[in-house]
Amino acid sequence: MTKEELFEKYNINESHSEWDDVMDSWYSVEIYKLLYKKLPTTTNLKICWVISFLDKKEDVNWWMRNVMLKSDWGSYHLTAKRMVYRYADYIVDEINNS
Repeated sequence: MTKEELFEKYNINESHSEWDDVMDSWYSVEIYKLLYKKLPTTTNLKICWVISFLDKKEDVNWWMRNVMLKSDWGSYHLTAKRMVYRYADYIVDEINNS
């Protein structure tokens, strides 16, 4: 997969380049906790889990139960897209080397 294919698949564009250090950092941890029911560790340097979160939209029941019932659910989704934009090179590398 290329970076362009990654951006196309998840509808990532230049508007996702803006990263809010406080909010996006907080939401990124919350996204991880939604997926794994625990905090990320400092030894886990993988980032592809954010793709797992975006792919969960296909599981409507999971998405409704875990994301859309939150009043700030759009922030979770926006942060995930911003993470893909910000860490695209790492994500592509992980995908291509797994």
